[in-house]
Amino acid sequence: MKYYAIKKGRKTGVFTNWPEAQAQVSGFKGAEYKSFSSKKEAIDYLEGGRQVQIIEKNPNTLLAYVDGSYIEGFNFYGSGVVLLDNKKNVIQEYSFKGNKEEYLSSRNVAGEICATLKAVEYAVENGFAQIVIYYDYEGIEKWFDSSWSTNKPISKDYVLKMHRLENNIDIRFVKVTAHTGDEFNEVADKLAKRAITSKVNYEESIAKTNSSLSFSEIAKGKSKPALNLLISNHLITEDLIMSHFKMIWKKKKRKWLEIKNYKTIFDVKESSIHFEIFLKTGEIENLEIMIGELLNGK
Repeated sequence: MKYYAIKKGRKTGVFTNWPEAQAQVSGFKGAEYKSFSSKKEAIDYLEGGRQVQIIEKNPNTLLAYVDGSYIEGFNFYGSGVVLLDNKKNVIQEYSFKGNKEEYLSSRNVAGEICATLKAVEYAVENGFAQIVIYYDYEGIEKWFDSSWSTNKPISKDYVLKMHRLENNIDIRFVKVTAHTGDEFNEVADKLAKRAITSKVNYEESIAKTNSSLSFSEIAKGKSKPALNLLISNHLITEDLIMSHFKMIWKKKKRKWLEIKNYKTIFDVKESSIHFEIFLKTGEIENLEIMIGELLNGK
């Protein structure tokens, strides 16, 4: 059952019937309302939004900062994502771009929508129960909760995909005012801009591990960018290696959250990359990727 909390409308309070709730907000200027999976959370929202602080402390909750960008002349929209655990430690960052023809007219909004979908997909794939999305553009939340109508292909696709994902995870939203000094919002903004101007035309993910550094650390001068490999005139990036590693790990029906840390060794003689994986259970596993697999895209 869903609970509809109306903060501003013809009538305010908690409703369990959407048509009844809709009648209170439809056509009402400045209406404010949200849907929740429990009555307590709906009441908390009416009392000032305390549910977000409660949710953030849950170890099974993923925090996601998302942003989009568009630069005239590049014909791409960029997406930036910063994913954190409940202690605000960076887990993962994404910087990627797209140029789907029917999305380009939405410019930076297209980038933020794609960033949001990426964050929720990550949360579902990695077994999180909840996700809190910190966003700039109002439509990220208002399209999802039906406050705004979907009149473009991108907003229709967004709502369709989000509602499918919603079956597997509890999704929450927090509006962040852009360019006000919020650390992770600023990082997401930089990642989105960088995606557009990058010469690499594929999705780039930056995992915060001992061998793959977060953009926020690099920007602060705390760490150095990762070293890429040039083999037989083919560039093998760290992101390609990590993507292949994750694919193999997933095929083994394993979850990324099982891993506490890992070490990598590049064996020149054997033309392989060896992973020593330290699990949260205290066990150690090994995985090997042959360079030929990366060159052949297998």
